[in-house]
Amino acid sequence: MSSPLQPLATPREALHPPTADSPRTGWVMSLLAHALLVLALTLGVQWHTADPEGVSAELWSAVPQIAAAPLGQADGQPQPQPTPPQDTAAQEQAQQQAQAAAEQAAAQQAAQQAAQQKAARAAQAAAEKAAEKAAEKAAAEKAQAEREAELARERDQRAREKRQQAERDAREKEKAAQAKAAEEKAAKDKAAREAQAAKEKADKAAKDKAAKEQAAKEQAAKEQAAKEQAAKEKADKARQAKLAEAARQDQLRRMAAQLGSPTGVAGANGAQGSTGTAQRTSGPSANYAGRIKAYIKPNIVQLDSIDGNPRAVVEVRCAPDGTIIGRRLTHSSGNRDWDETVLRAIDRTGKLPRDVDGTIPPTMEIGFTPKD
Repeated sequence: MSSPLQPLATPREALHPPTADSPRTGWVMSLLAHALLVLALTLGVQWHTADPEGVSAELWSAVPQIAAAPLGQADGQPQPQPTPPQDTAAQEQAQQQAQAAAEQAAAQQAAQQAAQQKAARAAQAAAEKAAEKAAEKAAAEKAQAEREAELARERDQRAREKRQQAERDAREKEKAAQAKAAEEKAAKDKAAREAQAAKEKADKAAKDKAAKEQAAKEQAAKEQAAKEQAAKEKADKARQAKLAEAARQDQLRRMAAQLGSPTGVAGANGAQGSTGTAQRTSGPSANYAGRIKAYIKPNIVQLDSIDGNPRAVVEVRCAPDGTIIGRRLTHSSGNRDWDETVLRAIDRTGKLPRDVDGTIPPTMEIGFTPKD
């Protein structure tokens, strides 16, 4: 269905009257019609400008009669001039002859005029017929031109409608493509948002898990530190008690030596019942290694479980006051985590207690296992 606004879109060329392919035919037909009209007017109009001469006649009788030749005169010879008739009959006859001649001349003139009028009518009819044929031909050519113009307008209209339909189809396709692209973009955005949300959720869960694990580790570390602190305090108390006991025993031995005890050596610092003869013991006491392990063990923070019972041997170097100045792993346990845990525990300890004789060995090797 065409739109009511489509006539406004009609090009101006389609509103112009159609033009003939060639004006030559029209000019020829027009000249021919004018020539035939001039010919008809020429034949139908009397062009004589002089007045006709009058004819006079004398009527001699009512009925025209032909006079006989005079006696004794042969044919072809000149006849003498007749003498004017004297009687009335001869005059009437002459008048009748003149009237007949006049009537004959008038009849000839009327016939001539009738012929001229007939020729003029024939020429006019031919001209009218030619003009009618020319008009019919011109009308047919005009109708043909109008039909061709109408066909051209229809073709232009169909072409415009086809272009408009193609433009509408292109716009609809473009809109469909844009809608599809928008849907795909929305789907991609939604998938990206869902992936981002899932990632954020996973990150949050991982962070929460890590935070929980860190909190658990910190709590375990705090508990372990508290236990280690309690054990350290207990060990310190035990060490102080042992040191006090050792000092008391040493004081007793010195007093016994001063009193001349038969079982001891004067100035010796050996333990009660010792069988040695030296003034002082040169090596650590028998339970010093166990004391060192018990002193370092509270500082061992074991976060992960360790399979088996691997043994790590560490060489520890100390200053005279017991400060740890170096440590070296001399025999690995085969578990790197356990080795690092032992080394960190020695670093946390920082300083070792003295032996019962108040000395500290400058170098010692200590073995550690998880299940000690």
